Amino acid sequence: MTGFAVDAAGAVTSASLDNSNGGITNAGAVSGATTVDGSGDLTMGTITMTGFAVDALGNIDADGTLDVDGQTDLDETNVDGAFDVTGHSELNGGMNVDGLSTMDDITMEGDLNQTGNTTSSGTVQAEHLYSTDDLVVDDEASIDGTMALATGSITDTSGAIDFGDEDLSTAGSVDVEGDLDVNGQTDLDATNVDGAFDVTGHSELNGGMNVDGLSTMDDITMEGDLNQTGNTTSSGTVQAEHLYSTDDLVVDDEASIDGTMALATGSITDTSGAIDFGDEDLSTDGDVDVDGTLDVDGFTQLDGVNSDGDLSVNTDKFTVASATGNTAIAGTTTSEGLLTVNDASDLNGTLDVEDETSLNTGGNSGTVFAVYNSQGAAAITVNTSDDALAIGGSATTLTTPRLIVQEDANYNGDMTVSGSLSVTDNIISAAAPTSPNHMANKQYVDNAVLNAVYAPEVYSYDAIESVHPSDVIYYINGDLLLYASGQTDNYNYVIELTGSKLNDTDVAGARLYARGNALDLFTSPTTDWQWGTGDTDASFKVGYNHISALAGSQIDGYVSCSLVLFDAAGNGHNTGLTLRFFLDSANPVADGDTFSE
Repeated sequence: MTGFAVDAAGAVTSASLDNSNGGITNAGAVSGATTVDGSGDLTMGTITMTGFAVDALGNIDADGTLDVDGQTDLDETNVDGAFDVTGHSELNGGMNVDGLSTMDDITMEGDLNQTGNTTSSGTVQAEHLYSTDDLVVDDEASIDGTMALATGSITDTSGAIDFGDEDLSTAGSVDVEGDLDVNGQTDLDATNVDGAFDVTGHSELNGGMNVDGLSTMDDITMEGDLNQTGNTTSSGTVQAEHLYSTDDLVVDDEASIDGTMALATGSITDTSGAIDFGDEDLSTDGDVDVDGTLDVDGFTQLDGVNSDGDLSVNTDKFTVASATGNTAIAGTTTSEGLLTVNDASDLNGTLDVEDETSLNTGGNSGTVFAVYNSQGAAAITVNTSDDALAIGGSATTLTTPRLIVQEDANYNGDMTVSGSLSVTDNIISAAAPTSPNHMANKQYVDNAVLNAVYAPEVYSYDAIESVHPSDVIYYINGDLLLYASGQTDNYNYVIELTGSKLNDTDVAGARLYARGNALDLFTSPTTDWQWGTGDTDASFKVGYNHISALAGSQIDGYVSCSLVLFDAAGNGHNTGLTLRFFLDSANPVADGDTFSE
């Protein structure tokens, strides 16, 4: 048909092709179409058109204008001519531009690789501007942050670089090949000058300064160190808080030191002869070592002296031999403080001690003090040794052939006399003897004789009080009747004794004895021994229980008791008085109807 044909091979020739539904699938080629207009996808191997081509790899070659109203995603774009973008373009990949590109705004997430120049009438702004070669600024360069140079230098082809009133700071070194002209203050921690260093004004160095050449300065104030390998020559005064020399200090003229000169090691010498200190005092906290002779015309006060050789004062008045340490003193020795002698001391004269003297403070055993007699033998000795039975665990003995005591002598312990003891006056003995060989004083002997000859006596006894009704006292055949049922507070009667020397001085105890048993009338809690108003009477309480126990638990019948009194020495004296009792364990206390006199 006209305008449309299909040949035997299946090729379709059409004046136009309008397909509104579906798609066109063709494994061969589409040719001869002047325009291809579609709203869907276009999938084909290659496209060849006048001024426009798409090869099998997807590369697009357009001789004319590429007008895209929607979004265009390009992996990589190569523009040989001008690339004019009036709207917004977003490039996720690389863009290689060989010609001129005019853009309003560019936002790039990748790299911009450019082989030519970038000319901008406005501002080129980036987080990092990086130049692989020189950075040339025809006008001013304003940097708000830090400019870091890995290598290279900052130069000005027209002349000097002026930093205005800005501070310059670097953590590295500054190398100035020419002159360094500073009108204000310069603070240098460390300075190394290979040539001459000429300062006409004021310079303050907080660090070290190393000068290899000549330096001419008006005034220098330094807070750090000055290290100099050559000599320092000054026509004026060199003044410092500390002047330190690692070698010798040589002074051709006088040296005036207002403070203290301290020498760690070394010495002060004078090559011309002796050193004269004039009338100045010399003081040191250390030692003074004199290899030669020390000649002192005035008074010398020494806290300590260490001499390698002999020491002598006025030839022989005071000498110390260096080989033995023996000291000879021709005059009197006076010691205001402590005098310590570690070895034997030989005194040919008199030893006068005005205050306390202590011997054997080291606690040694043996003879610690000796006085020799006229024959050269030890006469008076003091010997000390350990003794577990002695006071303090040590026994000290004073031995002397004769002892004369002009006044009193007190002995706290025992005194043993092997010979005779002759006493022209009284011997006072305070304690009573406790052994037959003890010495007794006169009072003790008098009391013993008096007690032996005139012992306390008891003539008679009588019951003077009763606990029975109506205070009745019962006798049976002359014996005091004791009812077991009639006791109150463990007694029946109060018995009064009549005699002589019945007092607490002559009588120290009283007991009733019967059938080998004793009743202590002083210590029993129920007998209640009482002294009378004089020396002639005393009383005690007695009851049925007392006499029954004294008679060996007898409950009824007659009981006879002896009364013995004891003196202060514990000696018993039988009074010869017999006390008779009658025990009644069964009957009640009698009354007028049951008891007849």
